[in-house]
Amino acid sequence: MPGKATALVPLLLLLILSLGALAQSLQGSEELRVQPGGIIEGRITATSPVADVLTISLPGQVQSLSVASSMEAVPFYNLSGSTLAMLLEPGEAVNVTFVSRISSGDPATIVVDSWNQSLVVRIHSSYVLLGVEPVPDSIEREGEYLVLRYSRLGEDFSLSFVELPPETQQPPSLGPGAPQTPVISGSLNPLTVAAAALVAAVAVGVTVYLARRGKRGGAVLTEDEEMIVEFLRSRGGKAYLSEIRSALGMPSTTALRRVRRLEEKGIVRTKRTSEGLLVALAR
Repeated sequence: MPGKATALVPLLLLLILSLGALAQSLQGSEELRVQPGGIIEGRITATSPVADVLTISLPGQVQSLSVASSMEAVPFYNLSGSTLAMLLEPGEAVNVTFVSRISSGDPATIVVDSWNQSLVVRIHSSYVLLGVEPVPDSIEREGEYLVLRYSRLGEDFSLSFVELPPETQQPPSLGPGAPQTPVISGSLNPLTVAAAALVAAVAVGVTVYLARRGKRGGAVLTEDEEMIVEFLRSRGGKAYLSEIRSALGMPSTTALRRVRRLEEKGIVRTKRTSEGLLVALAR
């Protein structure tokens, strides 16, 4: 027995190392630029030392898409709605550029799935922020853009914002009675500085937005979340996750993430049954 156990040790170590390599194999970067009029310009680069499949949910309604590869042949990819799936060959580097559109004038939320990438988001000054998760590594201003940077996205990114009418647009500022920007001095942790700046920016955005919308309520939903809610309404208020995924053409992981976010917002309830995860409208 001791000899057999000793022989298994190298195999176990090899398995652990292999799983670790696969988990960290896919790397890349993602950049988003939120332009006036609900236009989002995006660029994604990805590479993998092993064969891999990258599935990404692009924000908004995709208007144009270009996919290029470091290899001679164009990589195999499929765009279904706003979901892009690409097959990466070992050592292949792909470059994706796209332009999409979201509804302007109403609150909007864009979600970026985490896949071990760095992320840079530039938001034009015609928008006010209503919420950002998680806290960025740094936040700064470049001309007319507020820039959020993440050296490595460890969890899904969510950004809620609203575009103000042209007559009310102005660079974000703190008016009388609004929360004041904290004074940062000394050698503070960069994450603390970013969090403080983000809190101030979101506070101003919420103040401006609430003043504009009055008492009108309602949660801010992404396009995918709205599609799920509409589908549930068409099915009498409830459906199984598998039915949602099949009807809307969403990958299983994407559909589950969107349902979980709707559950966190109090819009749906879920229940595990013998037939799968049942999703029901909470109101």
